[in-house]
Amino acid sequence: MRATILILSLSLLFLQNTYSQVSNSTSVHTVDAKIDVLIYPNPVQDILYFDAEYPVEYIKLFNQKGEVVFQTIPEDNQIILTTLKSGFYLFCAYINGVKVKKGIIKKV
Repeated sequence: MRATILILSLSLLFLQNTYSQVSNSTSVHTVDAKIDVLIYPNPVQDILYFDAEYPVEYIKLFNQKGEVVFQTIPEDNQIILTTLKSGFYLFCAYINGVKVKKGIIKKV
């Protein structure tokens, strides 16, 4: 499955599942994969829950400028997002060397 990008008049960016193979080199290769992560609720207020078939190695959240605003090595299947401002973020979960991307909306 490849990334599908839709840009709406409100300048919101929505992504379907995108998978990238992460290697020790300086490159990232996009691959077709069946690794997925379920995130909920979306929009999220304080706690974002996630489920994946394999352990999530670490998580990064990017703002619309592409800046990392949150990163963690999860100990359980949730992350607390109370410190984030309202807006759209790109959720990246790294699972078995594969980067899975999802769009999330943070609300107050």
